[in-house]
Amino acid sequence: MHVQVDVWSLGVVLYAGLVGRPPFETTDVKATYKRIQANDYCFPDAVPLSDDAKHLVRWALSPAPEHRPTLAQMLSHPFVVANRTRPVRRLRHRPRSYPTRRKTAVWRLLRRCCGGLGFAQ
Repeated sequence: MHVQVDVWSLGVVLYAGLVGRPPFETTDVKATYKRIQANDYCFPDAVPLSDDAKHLVRWALSPAPEHRPTLAQMLSHPFVVANRTRPVRRLRHRPRSYPTRRKTAVWRLLRRCCGGLGFAQ
């Protein structure tokens, strides 16, 4: 279950990076929680996004954890493949702040996605 939560969180971060704000953001915390529970978000028309980008976000934010992608599936998604700046390679050591393999994989995916989108690594 933990990996599916990490994937959902990556979907939130990816949406925020692409759109410029979190997907479920409201001015009221209770309303935000209700939007999260209802999976109530949309892609603004003012922000041009590819179908691949929207697909990856929708897949990662799937309300049912069993329908979310694995980290490997996210890394091989057409949006990530088309936008990464260097090939994915296995880390030889684990960063100190990310002591588990799962967290290392999440960190690697974030670096690949954000680097390909022009964000600093």
